Amino acid sequence: MDDNTDKKTPRKKPGTPLFMGAMAFYLLLVHGTSLLMTQAGTVQGPPLDCPDIWPWLTGTLNSLGGASALSCALVALPLLYGCMVCVFLLTRQIVGGPPWLGSLAGTFLMAHPAKTEILFTPTGLFYCLATLAALAATLAYVRLCTQGCVGRYMIALACFVCATVPFAVNAALFGVLILIEFMVGDPEKRNWLRLLPFVLVTMLANWFHLDTIYAQMPTLATMFGPLLLVVYPIGLLHETVAGLGFAPWQAWGWGGLVFVCVVASLYYIKSKPYRFAVIAIILFRFYPGALPIDYVTMDGGGQLFYPLALTGVALAALSGWLMRFEAWGKPTVALTTILCVVLFMLQFQANRAYVNRVQELGHPCPTQEARCGMESTPVYVASPSARTLVPRDRAARLLREGALYSVDDEFMTQHASSVGQGYPTSFLVAS
Repeated sequence: MDDNTDKKTPRKKPGTPLFMGAMAFYLLLVHGTSLLMTQAGTVQGPPLDCPDIWPWLTGTLNSLGGASALSCALVALPLLYGCMVCVFLLTRQIVGGPPWLGSLAGTFLMAHPAKTEILFTPTGLFYCLATLAALAATLAYVRLCTQGCVGRYMIALACFVCATVPFAVNAALFGVLILIEFMVGDPEKRNWLRLLPFVLVTMLANWFHLDTIYAQMPTLATMFGPLLLVVYPIGLLHETVAGLGFAPWQAWGWGGLVFVCVVASLYYIKSKPYRFAVIAIILFRFYPGALPIDYVTMDGGGQLFYPLALTGVALAALSGWLMRFEAWGKPTVALTTILCVVLFMLQFQANRAYVNRVQELGHPCPTQEARCGMESTPVYVASPSARTLVPRDRAARLLREGALYSVDDEFMTQHASSVGQGYPTSFLVAS
């Protein structure tokens, strides 16, 4: 017998093109079905109101959203796939390991429900474009740190200009570049001077968006509280948000517990890519112009799109670190697969709920105007769970945080006698 017949041909491992195709399939499977739920002319989002970006870009996004949510979705799907590809390549550069880790990061970004609004509204398209530009700039700078040359430097600088000058939401992107230089780049090739042009671009972008960035200084709760939706992607109940609004110490207690867990993970998980991704999420949220995000409906969640991308990188890094232990190899693959399937179902339900809510109300969120400065309006907010009127100062704070609740007829009747006792007759009705 020929000895060659006993030799087994090594199985060829799946390469990058296969995983790229798999991500496109997942995208169409989860979000393509959303196109069937949106009928042209029946669902449309509110217009984008961002005076600090180019007028032609604002007009284009508004024309897409003014037609229907279907037109928004048709444009958002290719942009979303572009973000997935950037996250895939970024994970391959930073984390390394098998290609499926990059696919895991991209799929996590695609299927996370917190960013549902990017598919159906002009504002969502705005955040999708901003995130795509930010991811391209991040990827370009990582490649520059890996192997620097004039061509890569010019590409990285051009991508950074496109990410920061038109989009105020990327004002804190420079902090991520510093972190890349410090934690991702080769220490022997570290060159802090190459950051100087990026500093100048950041200063120019901040000056350009001065009115937007510093119009209202947010609190720590506004900047970092919405990150809860990254790990809890189904949103909170009205009653839960009401309880936290009337007992802030509970929210601070949970926030402190999460902070301790994050610090512990950074200490015990010996993975530099994981640490980079987690710290980069925190740095990116140090954005003075951050707008409140509704914890119940997750409206405004487009602001979390870039942090979600970094979370996907952190998840891939954590999975790669666990794969180093023989006992955790197969369980890691199984658990990440289950996570993706669960996110698929949650995202499909989120798309369905979003479209139904828009069709019923005519706009995605009654609190949309609240994020544009309505906290100065003398409005009292009534919470059905608390069954009480909220003083004006607390109502303003809840308004800024998006904690608005509906006022039913029974509640109005019960408190009709309160008029004339210091309570105004103006109530803000929000579901």
